[in-house]
Amino acid sequence: MRRRVHLDVERHDTAAARHPKGWSGLRAYRSRARNVGWRGHGYPMVEPWLDHPPLYALYVGGWMLASGERKIFHVDLHQMRLSSLALAAVSFVLLGAMLCELTTPGGALLALLFYSVAPSIVLHQRLVLSENLFVPITLASVLLLARQRRAFAWWRWFAIAGLAALLPMTKVAALSVSVFLVMWALLTSPPRRRLLSGGAVALGTCIGIAAYWLYGNWLDAALFSEVLANHRARFKGFGGLFAFLARPRLVNVETQDLLLILSTMLALAGLSERPLKIWGLAVLVYIACMTFFVDQGHVYGWYFIPLYPWLCAALGAGIARASRERHLGLSLLWCSVAVVIMASCASDHQLWGRSELRFAYLALLLTLYGAWSAWPRIANATLPAINGLCVAGVVAVCLFEVYLR
Repeated sequence: MRRRVHLDVERHDTAAARHPKGWSGLRAYRSRARNVGWRGHGYPMVEPWLDHPPLYALYVGGWMLASGERKIFHVDLHQMRLSSLALAAVSFVLLGAMLCELTTPGGALLALLFYSVAPSIVLHQRLVLSENLFVPITLASVLLLARQRRAFAWWRWFAIAGLAALLPMTKVAALSVSVFLVMWALLTSPPRRRLLSGGAVALGTCIGIAAYWLYGNWLDAALFSEVLANHRARFKGFGGLFAFLARPRLVNVETQDLLLILSTMLALAGLSERPLKIWGLAVLVYIACMTFFVDQGHVYGWYFIPLYPWLCAALGAGIARASRERHLGLSLLWCSVAVVIMASCASDHQLWGRSELRFAYLALLLTLYGAWSAWPRIANATLPAINGLCVAGVVAVCLFEVYLR
């Protein structure tokens, strides 16, 4: 299970020093770990805990302190997860505001709809994971960059730099997002402001990295160096890229999530368009940089969390475009995948006999393909309605899957 970390303050008799505590399996702590039992499991507690930067631990620890908790092993899991739901709500609002800047109203509404109901997204947003923090930081940065593009303001420049500094203080792998933000600022800002906008992100990122380095060395320089060495030693190869493209996961279980795979395809297809689609660049840069960071044998589901807003944006924009432009190819792709998603749900939960379902699926596909190919007027007249019915069917499947879990 994902490492959950909070800041627990321990008062020492000899000094007023306060050190972050948490559990870790890294070898760097082997001489100082103390095994503690909680809910039937043993956890090697260490102090100081330096596995990751401190920002997310400070956020969750502050949330629990505000909730009245004072000891790490007395924390209520439900109360802890409320901190993640708050981040999910902020992310939803920021995603809506960002999409209003970058896509059509129809695409924005569809993206928000899928972001609200897709099972992988809903379930991961309930977990106490640092990735859930740098999603709203990323969305706020993109929103500010989009508005900075229209009208430059120094307060926005400092806000962008400040948000960029928070990313490496949340998790080192968030530097993948930093690379994307620098590229997006350079590619889309007016010529005279490109270096200013990109420089704000780059400067903030450097400040965040320096703050994390100073933090680790201040607590325990030797231990911090060994922890970083342990992280580097976990890298086993470049299989991370394939995992991100074709093997979506829910926590640590591989899933056949066709919705996420289709969204990834649509997002990367945006790289071939002019102007370049932001979701294509965001997905490509993140997964390419994460291939450097991740251990290819342990590409966990929470590594996909920063991709979810962009995947939903690509899916929503693709369906909206298919309906608006009566785009036969995009409609065929969306409807084919949607029918398989609905048929898979009916089959997996034995809602209909598999033999009957199999031939009903074939008949539906042949009817759809034949009618749209033979009679273009019928295709133009029915594409929006059929696409809408498929959206309704997939949303119903998503809600059903979330309800069962």
